[in-house]
Amino acid sequence: MKKLPVFVVVLLLSVVSFAQSPCGHYHGETYERSRGEEHVYVANDEQVQAIVSYIKTLSFDDKKMAAAKLCVRICPVPLSCLEKIVKEFAFDDNRLEFLKYAYTYSPYKRDYYVLGNSLTFSSNKDKFYDFLNHKNKH
Repeated sequence: MKKLPVFVVVLLLSVVSFAQSPCGHYHGETYERSRGEEHVYVANDEQVQAIVSYIKTLSFDDKKMAAAKLCVRICPVPLSCLEKIVKEFAFDDNRLEFLKYAYTYSPYKRDYYVLGNSLTFSSNKDKFYDFLNHKNKH
């Protein structure tokens, strides 16, 4: 049986036990899922540090991408923390891909545009803002 990375165990334990101790700080934000609105619990600073530390140990962007996607799917992270994760990718195209993916799980859609500054190339920034414009039309 394959062992789970430490950050996954930390996040899973946090999410499983959020009835007693929410997965991070409760910000009172809501966002829509397929069935109405629900409260969102986001990763706290300790959990984000564990995520970033683990991602730093990975050598290639494809491994970093898989780990980062798993993290935001399990427990969303604040925008400032998303920026820390994005900085770990070597290639700007991968940063863009991750930001687009993470948008689905972000309770901070209204302010998501600030993450455009974490992209290096203006062409990717344009693609990012086009993506946000398209998402916000629906």
